[in-house]
Amino acid sequence: MNLTESTFESFHSGRLPSLDTGGRGVIHFSWDSHPAKTLSRSRGGVGRLVEMQLALCEKEQSLVGLFFRIVDGSAVTAEKDGLSALTIAVDGLFLFPQRAVLLWSGCVRQEHRYDFPAGLKAKWKTQCSGALDYRMRNGPPNSAFKIGQATKPNGWELDHIYDEEPLWSARNGLHFTQSAGLVAMPRHAHLRRHSDAMLTWLLRGIAFVKFSYDPLGVFSSAAHDDFGFIAG
Repeated sequence: MNLTESTFESFHSGRLPSLDTGGRGVIHFSWDSHPAKTLSRSRGGVGRLVEMQLALCEKEQSLVGLFFRIVDGSAVTAEKDGLSALTIAVDGLFLFPQRAVLLWSGCVRQEHRYDFPAGLKAKWKTQCSGALDYRMRNGPPNSAFKIGQATKPNGWELDHIYDEEPLWSARNGLHFTQSAGLVAMPRHAHLRRHSDAMLTWLLRGIAFVKFSYDPLGVFSSAAHDDFGFIAG
């Protein structure tokens, strides 16, 4: 039994204080001057809800349903306590940003050095300490994580928690540098996350509670904006 499966059993234990879902601190903007592209609902939005649910196993559906009820206010105390147990179990092993920021709309992963827009570079110099990360692959997400008020510990990996069909963040300009979809973790946890669907959905659920970030539209039936957040 893995970590998330064992803590999953404590959903109804009722032993821990309820989860605080306030203070999301969501920021919807891009620092570059390019217009935002509309997220295709047929590929990654609310229209995929039914299909995504059918693709989940029973435990995954239960976990998604728990986060759904937590935020819409219908969860009972035992469920809130159980979710607190889950989040406490992974605390210290996974680092989330403090706020949701889209650093560079339209940027996707590439295999060569990045050339940031001039406007973004100018804003970074006046509002951020340190340098932008120009390195290929995950350079811009590293900068997005930093502007999201988080520092990745040395030796840890930065992981996109939406990295499979129907949404590959690395290939989508609205999500590649979105800090709400980034989580830092040690290498062993990074490897485990890619083989443990329950752990993946747990991290996605925590991002949903923290930021209302739900790019697949599975955690809430409310209207979503084009950036993957619950509208309003």
